[in-house]
Amino acid sequence: MTKVFIIKFSIFILFSFILSTVSAFAQVDVEKMAKNFNIYLAFPEKHFQLKDGKYSGGTSPQDFANVSIEKIVIKDLNGDGLDDAVLVTVGNYGGSGGFYELTALLSTSSGLVQTNSIVLGDRINIKKIQVHSPEAHSPPELGLIKQNFEILIYMLKHKPNDPACCPTEPTMECFTIHKNKLIPCKEAPEPPVVKKPALYLYPIKNQEVEVEINPKGKVLKTIPEYREKWKVYVTKNGKINGKYNYLFYETTLNAPIPEYQRGWVVSHKELSRWFDVTLTKFGLNKREIRDFKAYWLNELPQFPYYEIRPLDTQFVEENLTIKINPKPATVIRVILHFKGTDTPSKLEEPAIITNVRKGFTAVEWGGILENSPNSDIKPQAKYSFLAQDTGVVVLRAIDLREHKLSIKLSSNGCTDKKALKSIVKKLEGINSQVPHYEITLIREKPDRCKALISEGTTIVYDLKEEFGINTKLPYTVTVKNPIYPLITDEPYFQFFPKKELKPKPVEEDMSLKEHLIKATVRAIEMEIKRYETSQQRDKEDKIDRLRNEIEKFNKMKPEDYILGYPNGAESSMEMFTYGPLMPPIHRQVEAIIEEPLKIGSILKLTTMTKSGPFYHIAGINENIDIAKELKQGRYRMKLYLVYKREYFGFIQNYYVYIAEVEKQ
Repeated sequence: MTKVFIIKFSIFILFSFILSTVSAFAQVDVEKMAKNFNIYLAFPEKHFQLKDGKYSGGTSPQDFANVSIEKIVIKDLNGDGLDDAVLVTVGNYGGSGGFYELTALLSTSSGLVQTNSIVLGDRINIKKIQVHSPEAHSPPELGLIKQNFEILIYMLKHKPNDPACCPTEPTMECFTIHKNKLIPCKEAPEPPVVKKPALYLYPIKNQEVEVEINPKGKVLKTIPEYREKWKVYVTKNGKINGKYNYLFYETTLNAPIPEYQRGWVVSHKELSRWFDVTLTKFGLNKREIRDFKAYWLNELPQFPYYEIRPLDTQFVEENLTIKINPKPATVIRVILHFKGTDTPSKLEEPAIITNVRKGFTAVEWGGILENSPNSDIKPQAKYSFLAQDTGVVVLRAIDLREHKLSIKLSSNGCTDKKALKSIVKKLEGINSQVPHYEITLIREKPDRCKALISEGTTIVYDLKEEFGINTKLPYTVTVKNPIYPLITDEPYFQFFPKKELKPKPVEEDMSLKEHLIKATVRAIEMEIKRYETSQQRDKEDKIDRLRNEIEKFNKMKPEDYILGYPNGAESSMEMFTYGPLMPPIHRQVEAIIEEPLKIGSILKLTTMTKSGPFYHIAGINENIDIAKELKQGRYRMKLYLVYKREYFGFIQNYYVYIAEVEKQ
């Protein structure tokens, strides 16, 4: 007996040692693979083959890059039991910038797969990375209901007056993995909410009943009040404590809803009849169906069709556990998942087994609503700031008075009410006599016209005629759209000139014009190379446009080239568009030269911050002796901005021609 025990114990120890060794090797292997991964970075939109966590190379100035892993954390990021990698990289692509990005490498059966990459900032200071599982407590400042793993980045960012080298603002940012994509925690879909599970009890005699609910999530609301359990007195006809027809609760779920393939597609106008027929098949009686319809027909007003799928019994039992004492002889639980859609799809109908009520019976119904303004599952919002973008409109101004809503928004000349969709949601108001309405405006049609209106366009809605609000009675209103009040002066860029300036005759300088044309051609060539190595879906369209532009400038004669606005003022188009600038914008700047200037390199300016401006050299006056005149030191320069690069936000990023240089 002792020998058998010793042998078994020895095998257990050996097996444990092997497991721990394999686990340790797996972790080392993931880190090694991560440090030698062909990584994609968002800022230059390129892949870099890392070797021992670093990359250095480039065959031309515009391809130059130094990339390294600043910090790495090996940990399971999605709960699949496999080690993954969180990386913060830093990249230098010419000039003094150091761009930090966050990405994740997820372990799969075929190796590591990269998520997207998110730019954290320029010349920031990364302090530490922490990964929290859904069970761990979030930092209180996040205020989140957690469903996913959290990646917390602690760093120093720039205060408004910080020099570019030295950020001092302590910052914590939270990211998570959703559908294998890295997103900010606050943009993650909220946990699904099971709405109004109504639990009916029908004992065979009047008696006390104890009910315990133990959902895998957070209970949001109960009626009557729930304290560890419900202990209620129930009559044979189902009356609870003499006043309730059912026990009520709402709860979040930690688990995502399974993607069921079977269900029904029902038009909105057919919902009432469909509920009568289908809920009867599930075993609900007339009173229960009436209560169900009274709630859900009010919750499902937005879409012409709904995909309706029943949650399977196993998922319901595992995630919405209920214990009832005494134990019912019959339990009927119907939890439906609703998803609104504009067009009907095809689903295979599931088989329904009708429950026959015998003895003490418990009946529960509830639902989960997705893809609606009333939804509990909220997809990441898509916003429309520029007129050519679709999504929730970012307004420029708003005015609400005399039962009319006036909004100002960006326009390229073809923005009107037909381009927008309004969603109006009626909610409980400040009291039962005063209803409250939430209004959300969505741009459905992009405005691709060419007559951009710098001041935006104004649209006026009549609340009664267009939103169906009874303005003869008291009401309150909330407009849910974000508002970005544009101003004329910003710390890093100018949105619009204070007044539009027309070009005035500029002294004809055919030599300068010729060089500006050549610099523009060179800028377009560098942009084509940049897009060729990018991962943008529309890169081929952009490359075709660039090739057409380069052909135009190659054929252009100096006398056809227009020199710019007086005093370097740019047109209102400059904020929203990118591409060749003609007339070009000229500026006086102070630059610091630390190494020889090259085509494609970035000028280091005394005014440069983490938000730019970034000036890529596309040409230098041939009369300037770079080797002799442009040694280390400070210089005052006259620049011509010949091409605006596509870049995130409104940060100034240009190709420039250096026309004049003066040593400071």
